[in-house]
Amino acid sequence: MEATMVGVIDLKQLYFKADFKQIQSTAGFKKWQTTVLSQNKDLGSILLDNLQNPFASGINFERKVFVFDYPTHHLINTNRGILVALNSASKFEQMVRKWSKKLVIQTGKEGFKWVELEENLALGWNKKVAMLMISAPDFKMNSVGKPLGASTYLKQFFSFPAEKSLSKNRNFQAFIRKDNDLALWYNLEAVKQQMTVALKTSNYSKNDQQVLDEIFNFSDAYIHYELNFEKGKVRATTHYDLNDHLKKFYNKTYGKTLSPELLAKLHDHKPIGFLGFSWNFSGLYDWLKRVEDVEQQFEKTAKSMNFTSQELLDALQGELMLAVTGYEKFEVKEKGSPYGDYLTEMLKKHKVGEKKLEDFRKRLDEIPAKVRVKPAPELVAVLSVKNSQVAQQLLKLLGQYTKLTPRKSYHKFQWMELTMYVAVRANHLVVSNQEKLVQNFWSKQQKPVPMVGLYKEATQCTGFGYFNFNFDEYNQSTQQHIKQQVGTKFGKLQEVLNLFDHIKARNKGFDAEIELVMSNKKENSLTTLLNGVFNDAAMIVLAE
Repeated sequence: MEATMVGVIDLKQLYFKADFKQIQSTAGFKKWQTTVLSQNKDLGSILLDNLQNPFASGINFERKVFVFDYPTHHLINTNRGILVALNSASKFEQMVRKWSKKLVIQTGKEGFKWVELEENLALGWNKKVAMLMISAPDFKMNSVGKPLGASTYLKQFFSFPAEKSLSKNRNFQAFIRKDNDLALWYNLEAVKQQMTVALKTSNYSKNDQQVLDEIFNFSDAYIHYELNFEKGKVRATTHYDLNDHLKKFYNKTYGKTLSPELLAKLHDHKPIGFLGFSWNFSGLYDWLKRVEDVEQQFEKTAKSMNFTSQELLDALQGELMLAVTGYEKFEVKEKGSPYGDYLTEMLKKHKVGEKKLEDFRKRLDEIPAKVRVKPAPELVAVLSVKNSQVAQQLLKLLGQYTKLTPRKSYHKFQWMELTMYVAVRANHLVVSNQEKLVQNFWSKQQKPVPMVGLYKEATQCTGFGYFNFNFDEYNQSTQQHIKQQVGTKFGKLQEVLNLFDHIKARNKGFDAEIELVMSNKKENSLTTLLNGVFNDAAMIVLAE
């Protein structure tokens, strides 16, 4: 019963960071209390009593809460358990009895007590801990032919040998010693054991199985996800703690750091937000092509796209930058008659003559096209590949799926309701819904922008993203169009935006990080967020 995932929640730390006593005094929290009680008086009163006095439940909130997944006998399904420490088993039992008078408390042979809440939901406890077990439907049947229920897995947990527990795993022990508010630990070796069930259902050759075993060599490999509410910001991090084999594989398949040239061009257009990442799938292909038929299928795919295998491989190495430069209004031309295509098909089915069909189409074309205005984000994307020939081939490939209308140095095409513009410059493919952005993207003959601040930081990463929430820093046109689009709800939107300053994401090597920076730099971010949620429910009003 080796866990594939373990979540850790530090409730004590979260309680104090949230300034929960102050939150309880807000009008929004009191309104929420009333709603909870109206939906389920008994369960609501238990919840609210424990929020007022956490020690009344018998749960030891000084200790961390653990949530774990472990595999069943099927690839997709997993069981989930929630484990809490107790400082009073008798108080905990009293709370359970208040929950429902119909519950039957039973005693297991291992000395623990348990109740079956539903077939796939059971709660058990002893003097030290309590476990809520949620079991998934399982293909392993017991003697009477029914899926194993949650109570069966609960009994397995309380009888599990201590010498086989995660306490013996050094990586897990180092993980739980970290001071995090919320964290997830993924055991890739346990994930592979679950995947093996699926891999064994297919008939692989001995060579193919060897290649797959190399790729999925997850022994002693883990992923750590951590979330912390700090003063003025929320910080989420990911760390890949991999074995030497996976590090080598990761380094071969990951892209290079982002291009200073492209970042400088984005800087020229002063985007509200941008995202950039690079890739090198050719490294992955070097591994996979040893599997039978993979190389032949790759060549077949390349041919169907009018690429050679090497050209397709070159297309799988590069970087993509996407920027939001504003929020503007765009003209959308509708067809003169929305029923034209349908009527044309109907006439064809009834074998109407070609001359009459041509006359019908001509009459449809004479109907004036309706023009309406559609507000949308102003976007520009730059795809950079290994060489200019591949960039031209990608443009031709786009032409197979949509009509490209040539201009002087670029093309236009329809995407959904919007007119898009695309141009190839050397090994770059530039796409935008704003004609001037494609025309001017390479036209500025000015000195290179010095790589400072965000842009300098981005050149050191293989992936980077940024978005500015400061409405006052948007250009006047964007501000005006957002106000018109949101209408009377603009005040509530501004309340939400005012909570945040910006969000930034970066990836480098075996680490990734996302920072959500708040406008209030002096207060803990969790307090700010909860106040925002309970302050007249601004976010809920906006969503409605």
